Amino acid sequence: MLLSLRLQRAYEFLEPELVLADVGCDHAFLAIEAVLRSKITKAYAIDNKKEPLKRAEQNIRFAGLENQVFPLLNDGLENLPKDVRQLSICGLGGGLIASILDHEKIKQIQVLVLGTNKDALLIRKKLEELKFQIIDEDIVYEDGVFYELIKAIPGESRLDERELYFGPILRKTKSKVFVSKWKKYLDYLEKIYSKVPEKHQEKRFSLAQEIQLIEEEINDL
Repeated sequence: MLLSLRLQRAYEFLEPELVLADVGCDHAFLAIEAVLRSKITKAYAIDNKKEPLKRAEQNIRFAGLENQVFPLLNDGLENLPKDVRQLSICGLGGGLIASILDHEKIKQIQVLVLGTNKDALLIRKKLEELKFQIIDEDIVYEDGVFYELIKAIPGESRLDERELYFGPILRKTKSKVFVSKWKKYLDYLEKIYSKVPEKHQEKRFSLAQEIQLIEEEINDL
């Protein structure tokens, strides 16, 4: 099975042997591939919608993994199996991922692998609040969309404004994809700024600050 670029990076972030729960699993490709490649021996494919879970069940049967990958109709971390030690949530918005993580079951998790195409800042803030530290990050461009991926483990961390906004590791590596994303977003903000009437000073000031923040970051190569 050939994983998409986004899921391949998520796969690489997974830790060997730890039981995985893939929340918002859709087709269960990540869980299936992690078991097929013998990186892990057990996984749960979790979704809160019946149709995606039905597709996941079909793929699991086709791969012959009914005894290793278990589909669960479940809402986030509610009723999370007790043996789960690593959690992947990829393809949802940052705000939704942050809300899913805000659950008492997070205490049993040793590794988080998270991927989003928007509002990664909200994920990083939630990780700090939940006492998880970011140990790896990546950014990929797939089908016209930028995805940020975050790997975190339990531990204290204190991120400054720029680290929260851009990512503590992403802003150090500053890959071509990273720069491309923020240049594109900068163009978007500048167009919005040009259309905000002078009388809306608070909005213009907020946009100007964000524009300056991005300009300083992408020019600091």
